[in-house]
Amino acid sequence: MPYGGRCFAALCALLLLLTSRTVWADEEATQSAPKLGSYERGALNHALKARGLVIEDSPDGKLLDRIVVVNLDVFGKAEGALRFLNFLHVTTRERVIRREVLLRPGDLWNSDIILETQRRLKDPLFTSLVVVVPVKSAKVARVDLLVVTRDIWSLRMNSAFEYLQGSLIGLQLSVAENNIFGLRKHGAFVFDMTQGSFTLGPQYVDKFLVGTRLQLTTRFNAIFSRETREFEGTSSGTSLAYPLWSFRQKWGGDVSVTHSNFISRSFFGADLETVDLDNTPEEEALPRVFSVRSLKVTSRVRRSYGRDIKQNLSLGHSLSVFRPDFIEGFEASESEREAFADQVFPRSERISALFARYRLFTPKFVMYRNLSSFDLAEDVRLGPDISVGVSLALKPIGSENSFYKPDISASYVLDWDGDGFVRAASRASSRIQAGEFIDNFSRSSVKVATPRVANAFRVVAKADLGLRLRERGNGRFRLGGSNGLRGYLISEFTGQKQLLTNVEVRSMPLRILFARAGGLLFWDMGHAANRLEELRMKHSVGFGLRALVPQLQPIVFRFDWAFPLQKANAGFPGRISAGVAQVF
Repeated sequence: MPYGGRCFAALCALLLLLTSRTVWADEEATQSAPKLGSYERGALNHALKARGLVIEDSPDGKLLDRIVVVNLDVFGKAEGALRFLNFLHVTTRERVIRREVLLRPGDLWNSDIILETQRRLKDPLFTSLVVVVPVKSAKVARVDLLVVTRDIWSLRMNSAFEYLQGSLIGLQLSVAENNIFGLRKHGAFVFDMTQGSFTLGPQYVDKFLVGTRLQLTTRFNAIFSRETREFEGTSSGTSLAYPLWSFRQKWGGDVSVTHSNFISRSFFGADLETVDLDNTPEEEALPRVFSVRSLKVTSRVRRSYGRDIKQNLSLGHSLSVFRPDFIEGFEASESEREAFADQVFPRSERISALFARYRLFTPKFVMYRNLSSFDLAEDVRLGPDISVGVSLALKPIGSENSFYKPDISASYVLDWDGDGFVRAASRASSRIQAGEFIDNFSRSSVKVATPRVANAFRVVAKADLGLRLRERGNGRFRLGGSNGLRGYLISEFTGQKQLLTNVEVRSMPLRILFARAGGLLFWDMGHAANRLEELRMKHSVGFGLRALVPQLQPIVFRFDWAFPLQKANAGFPGRISAGVAQVF
């Protein structure tokens, strides 16, 4: 048996061993509290005991008397010596948590509003755990509300990374205080590295500006070449928003400004991608590198209608300027430059456009576990979600070209026996200019997550078809690497058409000290080309490991080892990639 096949077979055995051990732990946990994971159950039991509270089994029809907030230490007894790190963390203030509760004392108990409160509190920037339950009140015909939270350790080095076949293709590090003074305000100095460049700069997120519902987000970055370390440009973004923070909220709006001045680079594997010009007989190898200057200012207002079926209407204006250009020292003749710009550059233009968008969806959710994360609750919205929009760019209001840009998207999510789901989605857009339909884009996908099998594993699969027709802005699809076709080089396949299918068999988690870990087996199939008849499916299989440290973040760490079936990788059996979050 080939080396890759032996590795794959060995991981199948390891996965079976892992899931068999997991069954016993999950069955025991389910018997005592089927609606909570073990991590949440432990936190709730601790809070009930500490405050001398008892769960109220029949809260319906009763008035809310008081809101009790219990903020647990980031590291508890189970984490042992790590508890000393709690001294470096300021726990979220109780009044900040209480402010997020959408039901107020004196209101009639409403389970839907309580569930919406719980979803609001599950902010991955600040919180690793949220439990909201009714508890018995000292007053007759009243009920109290218990909110149990556990912060993510805030004073730390946040990190995210992408590693592929011996190369660190992406790394983000930030020295951050995620919870300044316990007020859920985030400040950080961020280092963000891609294959071609890295950026340095501060960012600030304030979701309760001066004690209001206004949200301020701002960042500024200096950009440097990864190869030469030379300064290349800047980027920034600032937004001020009044969000639709509750399904009962009627009005919202936002204003945002972004700018960038940087060098765009495309890669094939670990090397710069090269371009062979279409209109010349010679075979060129010009690097796919160019500079970009852009500015965008957007403002909009939102109006929300309905309860059981939500309808949102947005109206606004957008002004954007996008200017690609050659980098200094780009070595090519004048005719080659002209052909390169025509074949590679995105469209250069100034757009001033009015836009409108209508969205319809059902605010119904179901709670799953062990889908994208481990043990923690994951909320998925069910039913339809339809969005229709149109953008009207006009020369009289400052646009260089007049055109319409309609777009539509639709999805539908079906629950599968309370433990899995099926989601079908599609979206399409076009640009109508001078009576011609150009830059036509469509994408359709189906995602399936089966219920757990024998309480040991589940199958998660996704199929995705993307099409570009009469593309004039040089947009294209890219496949290869950690974007879904894990056994192949980064952007190994490109084109105007894309087909991708992923299937994973994901184990249930195994608790290791205070962390959770699991394994998976996967199969990827896909290709990208300029014409549908040119698609030639490429396959890769492999195994992966996932780990979650909920005190640090509610997102799993990812390690995958993929074996391409269509070709051999010289000198190494398969391709290794690592990062944060599931591939799909």
